[in-house]
Amino acid sequence: MKRKRYTQEFKDQVIKESLEVGNANIVARKHDLSANMVSRWVREHKNQNKLASGFPYSNGHNQSAKALESENEKLKKLLGEKDLEIAILKDLVKKTNPQLKIIEIASKWIAKGYCATWYYDWSDLAGQHTITG
Repeated sequence: MKRKRYTQEFKDQVIKESLEVGNANIVARKHDLSANMVSRWVREHKNQNKLASGFPYSNGHNQSAKALESENEKLKKLLGEKDLEIAILKDLVKKTNPQLKIIEIASKWIAKGYCATWYYDWSDLAGQHTITG
């Protein structure tokens, strides 16, 4: 009996369906194929993607993962800059006015128009904290 050859487009369609459904047997029956062959196609597809990009997902997921990693790196850098800025400002406040309490400093900045955050409940902290370094 002569072997049947399948086009790459057909294989990609079957692989996509199998990944969506999560069961190669169902997809194989639908297309009148061997379940072992469909499983092999899916396994080879996953291995190929792992080698190519380090992620065992399809190309659409790789692009979104790369975009998320890029955004994550930018946010980490921004967070590091803000942490450094906060440390510098705390040191400056400590040197210029060591007797000021956090609540007093925060109240001055809020009065200037800066937004208070949820991090502190100012009424509960009144008089409890001072700047320490």
